[in-house]
Amino acid sequence: MFPSTEIAAKIAVALGIGLLVGLEREWAFEDIGVRTFALTALLGMLSSLVTSAFALVTLVGVLLLVGCLNLRSVLRDRSLEITTSVVLIVTMVLGVLVGHGHLYTPVASAVVMTLLLS
Repeated sequence: MFPSTEIAAKIAVALGIGLLVGLEREWAFEDIGVRTFALTALLGMLSSLVTSAFALVTLVGVLLLVGCLNLRSVLRDRSLEITTSVVLIVTMVLGVLVGHGHLYTPVASAVVMTLLLS
């Protein structure tokens, strides 16, 4: 059984991380924004609650999503979205860390990442 208050706190932290990073990407006028980053962090958190193997499978799914994003970007305007792609992957990993019970590391990393992006 999962304690509901602990899970609610993890959901809030994961969504907060995704929203913080997503807002910065929205302000930078990128294709991927607040909703995608928030959902990616939430996906990482929820998948880590299932099993570590499931978290790895969802990370592969995010990598496929990143590949499709970059393929579309290359075909559309011959540019790569490398920074946004890496940030999406890092956001997923930060969500996994939140799911494993880490709070300081993912929150501090999200703040530093957002500062680097701005």
